[in-house]
Amino acid sequence: MHFTTHYSYPWHQETDKSLTRRTDPSKERIVILGSGWAGYALARSLSPAKSTRVLVSPRSHFVFTPLLASSAVGTLEFRAVIEPVRRLGLAEFHQAWASRIDFARKRIVVEASAEDDGAAASSTGAAAAHGKGVEFEVAYDTLVVAVGAYSQTFGIEGVREHACFLRDVGDARAIRLRVLQAFEKASLPTTTDDGRRKLLHFAVVGGGPTGIEFAAELHDLVHDDLARLYPDLMRHVAITIYDIAPKVLPMFDQRLADYATAQFRRQGIVIKTEHHLTRIRREGDHLMLSIKEEEEEHGEVGAGICVWSTGLMQNPLVKQLTEQEVRVKDGEEEVVRLVKDAKTGGLGVDSHLRVQVQSRSGAVGSLPDVYAMGDCAVIQGAAGPALPATAQVASQQAVYLARQLNRRPHPTGSAPFRFRNWGTMAYLGSFRAIHQSDVDELTGRAAWILWRTAYLTKSMSVRNKLLVPVYCAEHAVTVARSLHAVTKPLGVPLLINDRVDVAVEVGCEGVHIGQDDMGMVVNAEYQQARELLGPDKIIGVSASSVAEALKACEAGADYLGLGAVYATTTKKDTKNILGPAGIRAILSALAAAGYASVPTVCIGGVNASNARAVLSASSASPAKSLDGVAVVSALVAAPDPAAAARRLLSEVLLAKVPDVIRAVARKTPLTHNITNLVVQNFAANIALAVGASPIMANDAGEAEDLARLGGALVINMGSVSRQQIDNYSAAVAAYNKIGRPVVLDPVGNQTAYTRAPDRRAGATTLRRQTVKTLLSSGHFDIIKGNEGEIQTVFGATVSQRGVDSASSLSLPQKLSLARAVARRQRSVVLLTGVTDVLSDGHRSLRVDNGHEYLGMVTGTGCTLGTVLSAMAAAWPGDVLLAAAAGTAMFGVAAEMAAERPEVRGPGTFVPAFIDALYAIRKATAEGDFRWTTLVKIQAVEADDEYTDTTNTKSRHTSADM
Repeated sequence: MHFTTHYSYPWHQETDKSLTRRTDPSKERIVILGSGWAGYALARSLSPAKSTRVLVSPRSHFVFTPLLASSAVGTLEFRAVIEPVRRLGLAEFHQAWASRIDFARKRIVVEASAEDDGAAASSTGAAAAHGKGVEFEVAYDTLVVAVGAYSQTFGIEGVREHACFLRDVGDARAIRLRVLQAFEKASLPTTTDDGRRKLLHFAVVGGGPTGIEFAAELHDLVHDDLARLYPDLMRHVAITIYDIAPKVLPMFDQRLADYATAQFRRQGIVIKTEHHLTRIRREGDHLMLSIKEEEEEHGEVGAGICVWSTGLMQNPLVKQLTEQEVRVKDGEEEVVRLVKDAKTGGLGVDSHLRVQVQSRSGAVGSLPDVYAMGDCAVIQGAAGPALPATAQVASQQAVYLARQLNRRPHPTGSAPFRFRNWGTMAYLGSFRAIHQSDVDELTGRAAWILWRTAYLTKSMSVRNKLLVPVYCAEHAVTVARSLHAVTKPLGVPLLINDRVDVAVEVGCEGVHIGQDDMGMVVNAEYQQARELLGPDKIIGVSASSVAEALKACEAGADYLGLGAVYATTTKKDTKNILGPAGIRAILSALAAAGYASVPTVCIGGVNASNARAVLSASSASPAKSLDGVAVVSALVAAPDPAAAARRLLSEVLLAKVPDVIRAVARKTPLTHNITNLVVQNFAANIALAVGASPIMANDAGEAEDLARLGGALVINMGSVSRQQIDNYSAAVAAYNKIGRPVVLDPVGNQTAYTRAPDRRAGATTLRRQTVKTLLSSGHFDIIKGNEGEIQTVFGATVSQRGVDSASSLSLPQKLSLARAVARRQRSVVLLTGVTDVLSDGHRSLRVDNGHEYLGMVTGTGCTLGTVLSAMAAAWPGDVLLAAAAGTAMFGVAAEMAAERPEVRGPGTFVPAFIDALYAIRKATAEGDFRWTTLVKIQAVEADDEYTDTTNTKSRHTSADM
């Protein structure tokens, strides 16, 4: 049965004010209802040379629905996911609803909807909520119904009034606003913790791709962005997905659905299957959801917003068409019914997408010149299950139908529509996704790359093909550039997590990349990152097992992030909670495999209260220990992040002191002393006590050979002569050439290391000139001296009576002086005194260990320089830490020695002091760190600038030295 129509003239030529304007009578007038995936793609694909294209839709734009979730959370701006319909260059576009169709007369009655753009009604079909628009008729030669479908609410009380849908840009805007409003309301001091938990509970009803992807995007927004703005609220945030089915993502096989569930569990997203929402009501600022699990009522749950994505129901126009008889012409008018799909209620079509009708006699045929496609149409009689209501199906149908209509008149035997499944994808957050097709399955970052690439290439216009990646990276690039402007001048590396593209764009120091928990080969990802970044950038890799750590080292990782040590709210997508024992196991394996030199930090749940314990407990052996910690909430959630950073740095340094001392004991580095005869024996004994190998060689002719032995050089200016100055300069040049550490002690005379008032240097022109010569002859890793000596290095001429002079600087002034010299000389500066001050120009420390006997024995200051050289030689990667460890060890040994019963004064102190240094070294090498409870290292803040106030009448700059 096939109906045909016969007219003496086409309706679009009729002069009637109720009809739309005249168009070219030589072209077929094709009217498309709907601007969704099917309607927009058809309008775009029809040849304007062969047909008059007319589109009727309550929306003036096409929406790229797979990216709506991204726009709802701000990853993409709204304009990046829409395509204005009028840019297609159509003959006519009417922003209107199709309310009735007269198939016999080939006319459509439409109602204008320009006031609301159709967005508000797009989700649930609630068109009646708006005022009635102007009605007019639109004529057609061929009609294509592609009106899509609405969100299914199942008649549940309060859903339409209170839930958010995700079908149009208006929905995305509403969701973004409500999320931000929830955080703002929760941040008010008048909001209780219970109120915050309700406001910041984000409920998603529906476990299909739309609900899953929105939950993933919301998780990224909350933990990547809002956590920085509302750190105190993060403990109240919860995301829950409710679904009545036994599992989420039913269109994926069980393995991929399980992968998605596991990924969400790690991110802290709760999935509750077989849960049925029975009512939504508003209570003040939040919603109350009534939940039933199977047949058991669970009471009410508070939520800030509820996003609803539970399937589709038919468009009211489709429902109207399938529930009434219509008149068609086949010579004479005949009354028929449009075939209704028994399962979905959609329009029944044949394999050529022609709308099917059934006469009163039961005969089934095609409605003349009327087609339907997309979510509102179902192919009847097809082998296998019905095609899913997806964008992929709708767009392929549009391309097929456009090809058929562009061939008019139809050739005989045109091929039926055949759907080609390119696969199903879902984004899971944290740059991970899943993909399933007939030929393969992908998970993790590889699937995310495919997901992002597919949506980029499928964007309708060139404009949006450019806008989508721009907006995705724009926010990250803006933030990264702002951070780099802060970190770069301070010499602090900025590493971007996962986003190699952002690191390249910003030009920062490197990236940190993760390993996929489904076995993605890290070698490939590392090599891609290395090719993009170049050979000099830092690439760190996460590892949560021995196998992953070894794999990352084999690939060439510059450092490893091991964890999670403990559970953390800011990194919920963790595969394993390792604890200190798990970290120890990885470190032992790295040492055994020859990767002891690869730096390692621990990640996950680390803060100032546990950092020292974690670092100490995680140390595997003298061959391999952790180098530091990686933190997020310990800083961003702190009321004073700067103070929190200083405290955390103090704890890390305290924990690392034993590692430095063990390194000296293990390596027994050479410490080359160019010093005066008075202290040579004392310095040699001190070096041996801490585990170093001393050599006293004042002739620079030996310097290059000694430098090649891998030690460090100490220049002690106790006795200055013209010949000695030449020796100093030559030795410094030799050690600089090999790249070994050099320590400068610009002592004024045979100055004791003093815990009493500081002693001064720089009393003579020769000594000032010597300091100037040495500083210009090479680089010093550590410059150690008392207040007067460091002022001489800074460039001040100090007025004094001799080598002894009282301290004139406050502690803040000493801190700023040490930092100023450190920045100028690019060295670590140790300014000794009652409180020792250290700085590398960025980090500043105070060490409060020592005893007054140190100031009563000649040469103790010189021997401290020897200890510092041993520490720097054994621990060259962080000279500030090496200097702090040596200073603390030196001071604690003095305290321990002074407490010995046989020590009654400076004379009996010296041997006890050497014994104490030896005892600390021996105990530390054996893993006994109890002495470290005496260590007093504290990170402190230094003033921005140092101003010399010692003698304003005779102050000189560094050029005057």
